[in-house]
Amino acid sequence: MIWKYIIPVALVFLLVSTLGLPVFGIYNEENVIVDNTLSLEKSRGRSISSSTFIATNIWNQPGGSLAGGIVLGDPDNDNSKEVVVVGGGGNDGHLTVIKYNGTKEPPWEKPTIWKDKDALVDVVVADIDPHEEGNEIVAGGYAKNITVLYWPGGDNSPRTHIIDALPNQIFGMAAGELNLSHEGVELAVVDGITNNLYIYQSTNTPDSWDKIIVTFEEPLRNVYVGEYDSKHQGAEIIALSLNNTVYSAMLSTDNKWQVESLYKDSGQLLDAAIGNADPRYDGNEIIIVGFSQNVTMLRKTESGSWNITTLWTAPGGLEGIDIGDFDPSLADNEIAIGGYSRTVVMLYLDDDRWNAKEIYKDPETSQQELNGVVIGEFNPGHQGNEVMVVGASGVTTMLSYEYPDFTISSASSSKTISAGSDTVFTIVIGTVSSFTGTVTLDVDSDLETELSPSSITAPGTSTLTIHTTTSTEIGTYPVNVSASYDGTTKTLELELIVESSKQPDFKLELSTKSIELERLPADLEQTGDSSDSPYVQSITITIQSINDFNGNVELNVTGLPEYFEVIFSLDKILVGETSQLRIQIVSNPPGNEDSFTFNIKAQSGELQQIEIVDIQLKPSQAGESDEVESESSAWISRIRTIMIVGIIILVIIIIIVINNKYKGKSIPEEKEQIE
Repeated sequence: MIWKYIIPVALVFLLVSTLGLPVFGIYNEENVIVDNTLSLEKSRGRSISSSTFIATNIWNQPGGSLAGGIVLGDPDNDNSKEVVVVGGGGNDGHLTVIKYNGTKEPPWEKPTIWKDKDALVDVVVADIDPHEEGNEIVAGGYAKNITVLYWPGGDNSPRTHIIDALPNQIFGMAAGELNLSHEGVELAVVDGITNNLYIYQSTNTPDSWDKIIVTFEEPLRNVYVGEYDSKHQGAEIIALSLNNTVYSAMLSTDNKWQVESLYKDSGQLLDAAIGNADPRYDGNEIIIVGFSQNVTMLRKTESGSWNITTLWTAPGGLEGIDIGDFDPSLADNEIAIGGYSRTVVMLYLDDDRWNAKEIYKDPETSQQELNGVVIGEFNPGHQGNEVMVVGASGVTTMLSYEYPDFTISSASSSKTISAGSDTVFTIVIGTVSSFTGTVTLDVDSDLETELSPSSITAPGTSTLTIHTTTSTEIGTYPVNVSASYDGTTKTLELELIVESSKQPDFKLELSTKSIELERLPADLEQTGDSSDSPYVQSITITIQSINDFNGNVELNVTGLPEYFEVIFSLDKILVGETSQLRIQIVSNPPGNEDSFTFNIKAQSGELQQIEIVDIQLKPSQAGESDEVESESSAWISRIRTIMIVGIIILVIIIIIVINNKYKGKSIPEEKEQIE
């Protein structure tokens, strides 16, 4: 009866294994824990990673790229990273260095610095020769030679040296400090056919190398060097066999190579990477991919056992993988994976769940896989790391994280107007990668400006109005518009060219700009009658035409102190007409204040002219004249009185004299007297 249970279970197990599906909770004989905790994010809508990536095709390798022959390093030792790609076909192998040059557009230099007699499969950039300063390039392929290139950079050809010639083609290479007792870096090579791992290290003699052969149980397809065992000093080796086994190899303290079988996958293994993929644990992990369509992580625990986790199952075979931080919106490293679906998928950990997100789809119609992926800082014009992808077709593509950002622009950067005119610029705030912040605008200019609105929730526009007057000086005015958000400020440089207005204008002319008035005497100040000089002055106002001005000009006064009154004979005049402005003092200012000013303003529409008039007050002369006149009248009155008194006295004297002469005598009769 038991067979009716065993057979279905066996069939299910066989089906699961055949399809490459993960098996949960399996413990193998080597104390390897197999786990599968997967969260697949197929849509871009999840908030944890709403970032996007810009794809830039940089290079098309002649003959294609074989086995993902791409590496990021500094082969010319100029302290900047370059991408080295190998490939080719038939009797032609190409090695090309892709270098960033910001002085060119596009900024990529792509010299093919070396050609081999057959297709090149893999390449390494490392300091494997301590006799030479800096890094070297090591390449190999179907020509069976392991060739080291010493390249000084630029258009120079490299010096080459063949380290060794293998019986079979070179199919995989890696470099690292495998032997700490040896100076320099060791090179590990496999041929994709035999069970041998070839390790090369330089000797004390230049261009001389020792070769060590480590034999595995199965033929080896590829080799990787990195540090994944915290209890071992130096780097370790990971080798993938043609029989889908993951091997570990490291040099023991007694200088012997120890080889260990770690894991056997359900499909052909194609690629691996070593790095800190899981931030929950210290140290590095090993990530393997292949035709099983699984992304599998191997991590050595503190107890020495291996924890094996299937992170994600893809819809197709996977090849090309690297580990690094290329999405700054996420807290830790991410995993970039290529493959036969012609897509690049990013795996990242969030809340203890692994998530997969497609970040690139190859637009090529060919079905050739993306088989090489490397992460690093290649483009100085972009902040952070990039993902470089190479396909079997030979196309090298750079994937750059697109930061949420804003842009500021205007359809026109320069305008020309006449003095006295206004103009408008439309300021456009655009968005990059779903930016949604509120941007604050400001203007720096010597001209009068107005922004409406002064803050924009992107995307949006603002209207910049610039005002000039007829008195604005002719010339070019820079107008800088700044846009700020969260500590980031971007400046849009505009310019306004102000030309001569050549518009009709006028000039205000006065007969005098300074008048003198007397203070009022006490009697006039009480009566308010000050209509006569010297308490009144007049100014003649005329308008002179400029550029055929013939408008009506309105006159008025501003800033007139309360002690004065003014009257225009005409408050509106034309060119050729005059107006008399009568200025009269109506009350005395307190104290000794004697200097005053007021403005005469002439305006016609937006045209305006202003002249300033000074008033000087002097003391009143009326008081001194009255005093002199009063004193003179007093003297005249005295003289008149004296004269009258004198006449009276004289008359009295005459009377007395006459009386004395005829005293005692009679006066003769008139007749006698006549006779």
